[in-house]
Amino acid sequence: MQPLPVEGMGSGAIRIVRYDPAWPSLFGTIERELILRLGGLLRSAHHIGSTSVPGLAAKPKIDVDAVIEPAARLDEAVALMRSEQGWAFQGEPYGDGMWTFTRGHGSWGARLYLCAPGSATHEKRILFRDWLRTLPETPKPMKLSSAASQSRPMATGSSIPAAKAPSLKKSSGGRMHG
Repeated sequence: MQPLPVEGMGSGAIRIVRYDPAWPSLFGTIERELILRLGGLLRSAHHIGSTSVPGLAAKPKIDVDAVIEPAARLDEAVALMRSEQGWAFQGEPYGDGMWTFTRGHGSWGARLYLCAPGSATHEKRILFRDWLRTLPETPKPMKLSSAASQSRPMATGSSIPAAKAPSLKKSSGGRMHG
């Protein structure tokens, strides 16, 4: 497993930074934007991903799952967001009913996923986030020491970022689940 190149030395670098207490309010700003843009189509918006776990170091990209109801109007919600200035449409890259939009650059910014109620991917993300939030303390490998730089590249090649895998393995008794 090769680490990704350092930013400025190649494309695709993912940066991990210390937890930022502003992340929940950044999510709140995005949620308000979605309410204004999607109106009654938006059933709920959920702050997911590493930035949603207090104390956890993460890539500084706010991940949001927006549940659209009724499911039959998901295409309408996708069209509304495609017309929204500032959000880049990424399609449905994994074929799981999660329509993706991004803004920002590289590791920095926001990623929005529009989905229907009952989406398996959405439900798994919520379960994982909620499980991480129940841990008595932030998993040690994700905390950056004071000697560490403000950000660092993260390894790639797994569906679980290499920086999180040791914590997950330790807290699951050495078992990794896919």
